[in-house]
Amino acid sequence: MQPLFPTDVARLEEPRMVADLAAVADHAEPILGGVMARSDPGSWTNHAIGLCLDAPADDASLDRLVRYYTDHGIEPRVELCPFAHESLAKGLGARGFIFKSFEFVFARDLDAHTRIEPPHPAPEGLTINPIDAADEAALREYATTIYRTFFPPEHPGPTDNDVTTMLRYIRSAGTTAFAAMFGAELVGGGSVTVHGPVATITAAGVKEAHRRQGVQQHLLAARLRLAAESGAQIATVGSRPGAATERNVVRMGFNHAYSRAILVMPGEGLVGEPG
Repeated sequence: MQPLFPTDVARLEEPRMVADLAAVADHAEPILGGVMARSDPGSWTNHAIGLCLDAPADDASLDRLVRYYTDHGIEPRVELCPFAHESLAKGLGARGFIFKSFEFVFARDLDAHTRIEPPHPAPEGLTINPIDAADEAALREYATTIYRTFFPPEHPGPTDNDVTTMLRYIRSAGTTAFAAMFGAELVGGGSVTVHGPVATITAAGVKEAHRRQGVQQHLLAARLRLAAESGAQIATVGSRPGAATERNVVRMGFNHAYSRAILVMPGEGLVGEPG
């Protein structure tokens, strides 16, 4: 297997992100070689990604991007790849975009003959299996449970649009959702999407009462095995710096490939994407 160079990972990962975002958002438009997408204000789909990897930014396109969000009460947000043309960052800065956070992208190679196992045995009673894509009730329970794991207990939970967006993602081509169960209780889950040589590990969460027991790592291993069996050559996963995801994936053979800078343009009355 050849080394995974950051530029090579980005050339595979960024188009994959563009395709996935366009597929799940309520509305999406191509722009500057990438995509800008939106759903309801506050949705995680409200951002642009994959811009200017092959060409510079132009003023008309950047102005169109800003209006695309502000006309709908949404805070403009761009996930900036470090390999994008420098004109993109300059143009966004000139329009009042500011740095909000980083998103780390981790990657590891895959081989159908490599044994993929977590460093510790599974907790007694834990089972992890794919969810039947035709089981509407199971998919809705999964979507609601995973959404809640990203927020504190007092959060009101997902809206109907939030659930619909997640279901759209789970049902997208090449995607399989896994349920982590203790008996009849769904305690967590995660999905994997295979696009040709790239498998993307996404949307994982575990209920608070069942964290720090190895559930996340066994969910990760199950998805990596499916990806390898499906012919994927590399796996990628995104993480906030310092998050538990970062520690889990490093223990499972991932390395940091590159970082996206999250840039936003705050404004009065504009609703930002969570995180």
